[in-house]
Amino acid sequence: MEYLSRIVKLVGGMNQFQFHPRCKEVKLTHMCFADDLIMCYKGDFISMYLMLQSFKLFSQSSGLQANIQKSSLYCCGVSDSDVQRIAAIFGFPRHFPPFRFLGVPICSKRLTSSQCDALVDKMTCRIKIWRSRHLSYMARVQLINFVLMSLHMYWAQVFILPKKVLRDIVQVCRSFLWSGQSFSWNLRSVAWSKLCCGKNFGGLGFKDVFLWNIAHMGKYLWVVANKQENSWIKWVNSVYLKNASWWEYSPKANSSWYWKKVCHVKDILKQHYSLTDMCVMPSYSVKAVYNKLASDSVPVHWDFFSGRGWVRLNTNSSAGWPSRGV
Repeated sequence: MEYLSRIVKLVGGMNQFQFHPRCKEVKLTHMCFADDLIMCYKGDFISMYLMLQSFKLFSQSSGLQANIQKSSLYCCGVSDSDVQRIAAIFGFPRHFPPFRFLGVPICSKRLTSSQCDALVDKMTCRIKIWRSRHLSYMARVQLINFVLMSLHMYWAQVFILPKKVLRDIVQVCRSFLWSGQSFSWNLRSVAWSKLCCGKNFGGLGFKDVFLWNIAHMGKYLWVVANKQENSWIKWVNSVYLKNASWWEYSPKANSSWYWKKVCHVKDILKQHYSLTDMCVMPSYSVKAVYNKLASDSVPVHWDFFSGRGWVRLNTNSSAGWPSRGV
């Protein structure tokens, strides 16, 4: 892939080649990961021809060929005649966003709850497999913490998930905990917000999916604040920031929905961190930021086991008496 990158870079230096309007300043022509490749250019025939010729040279040298059935052409602001001409010559079928890359949907507009159905479906499919087993409450707790929540974490570090999707995730996990099913109308014994506290705060250690999503997205704020050298930072600076002060920056009205959400996360974290705090972090810790966001709980103390269950002693009780727990 390094050889392909060098070839495409040479194509980007030709006078006939035209960059994508939002990639011109950083001279971004392609992004590759494993066996996936995304090529970006202005939607004209000459640029498309030069880009495909570079890939043809790479194929002749390495023996690697593009899979036509798994390749797609995405166009915006290009006339239908030009699209048909390009598709007819090069054989790539035209598709429309959103498309999936590394298991998550990629779209140019607002992420909808229907595009995240695959996440909720994966959780319900896992529960259907477990449903035939006689699982105790503690077994369900472990499965929620280490299996169901891990599926959510992968999406949470990429997107600002819609609130409806996060509520569906909570509903699935809550139903599985109390009934062993992915959906149930039964009344819950304890509020889910209580269970999302750590065990030293009287909960079961579940992650609050709303705060966990914010903590994961805070990594992008940390990367921008530290001005790391990568393609995304260069692109953000050229399109949005334009050397403005990041901590005081406000998105414009014509900014993308996703960028506005990232800036909204910045406003939330500004209540707990300053720009100096972000810059002095040697590495970003999602767990530390999450604990900072969820630091309003009152510690409790589990002291002994009685015949009817655990007795929870809350030394911070206003009445001065211990409170009993299940």
